[in-house]
Amino acid sequence: MDTEKHMWGIHARDASFFLNNSIIAIGWSKLGDLSKITPDRESF
Repeated sequence: MDTEKHMWGIHARDASFFLNNSIIAIGWSKLGDLSKITPDRESF
């Protein structure tokens, strides 16, 4: 039985913007410009 648990934390300088709009942002330059792909699971 696997008892290992994982937890993720999301941090921002101004968390109120993200919390009030129910969004998260990914800041990783190697990821590239995500606005150039179609918003579906296969593209990601």
